[in-house]
Amino acid sequence: MAVELRYEGSDDPPAFLVKFTNGQLNCENVEEVPDVTLLKAEDDSNATSANPRRMLLAETSQMVYLGKNFGPDRHPDNFCKYLVGLMDRVTGEMTLHDALTITMHPRPHMVSSESEGESNAVGDMSYREQYSKLIESFGSGRKKKLVEARQKSQLDDSSLDASIVIAKDYAHTELDNEDSSSLNEQWMSNQARMIPPFDANAETPMDVFKLEDLITPEEYNAIKGLAQSFVEAKQSDVDQWRTEKKYPEYVLRHVEQLWAVVASKVVKRRARCLTYLSFLMAIYNTPHREFTQHGLQQFNLPSVVENRIKSLFTESPARVDRKSRCVIPSRLRDKLLCYILVLSLYIDNFSFDCAILARDLGIQPQKMGEYWRTIGCHMKTQKQKASSSSGDSDQMRILNVELKVPFKLPSPRKRSAQRTR
Repeated sequence: MAVELRYEGSDDPPAFLVKFTNGQLNCENVEEVPDVTLLKAEDDSNATSANPRRMLLAETSQMVYLGKNFGPDRHPDNFCKYLVGLMDRVTGEMTLHDALTITMHPRPHMVSSESEGESNAVGDMSYREQYSKLIESFGSGRKKKLVEARQKSQLDDSSLDASIVIAKDYAHTELDNEDSSSLNEQWMSNQARMIPPFDANAETPMDVFKLEDLITPEEYNAIKGLAQSFVEAKQSDVDQWRTEKKYPEYVLRHVEQLWAVVASKVVKRRARCLTYLSFLMAIYNTPHREFTQHGLQQFNLPSVVENRIKSLFTESPARVDRKSRCVIPSRLRDKLLCYILVLSLYIDNFSFDCAILARDLGIQPQKMGEYWRTIGCHMKTQKQKASSSSGDSDQMRILNVELKVPFKLPSPRKRSAQRTR
């Protein structure tokens, strides 16, 4: 059907295009649709100009929105003219009207006993109180409900400050009176969630962390084909991988050490551990934004490995766009690092120099010491002289880590008895 356009201009635009800065309206819930009021200045000096001053006030049960076409909160002027079309389906004619763009900014329901009372009060009542009184007397039922809900949710500055002081004193009193043993138990419980399952009564370091808890039997069988490339690798392959930076240096050096191992069973087990470790290190070194955009699919993991890593180290927050994207929060990122360290201990027979591993992970060895202590390791820093090509001797710091038995998790650091009030 052909549509005929007809423009009707006016000095005062009858239509408004509104944008809310803190999100979109939820029009499904009728009760949450804001009640909008248009405010005009009767003595406005710009009333005859092309841009008369207008204000929009939108109210809900929890928030008040205010928008103006003047001042610093006005919609940015992009030299565009906005029109709204109304189409008559019977005649096929569309009437175009001028539209005014306004950005709505939220204003929380906060009663300020100083600023608002001084600026808007007339007599002993503020502007908000006068407006509420008018609504209670002459307003509609819906506006009366909005005023009642706002009064229930509003906060007073003086009472809020008093509540904060009371809560702070109560928290300090409870912390001072709390038994230190309960704090230790809570800390140990949180500590145990960050590291792989362990046996505190183990007699050997190998029995503290079981390989089956790091790599499940299903995963162990799924990475058999991928680990074969490490078993059959030659020096030329390792050199090419090092040039392409396909694997971390820690993994490549242990691939070179596989050639000196005689037992084929040990070679296959260590190759699979290195393969799984390369997965974890690649995920840990991936930037947050890149991981959020592409997820685990970018690593081409076996489905069994991908599902377990996703359940252990990622979360899937609820998103409005209905796209299921997994993220790694900071606490699960620390958990991932603990699994990497434990698996590297298993590969190096529970005692090695962690400098290369720290460099591959982008962490200073001293900072990594906190994570080694978290999984119950002992550390020893040694200084070794290394001769350079110029003949000068430099000091090299080597950080050796070792897992000893009996296994014991570190105790929480004692806080200072003096607290900041």
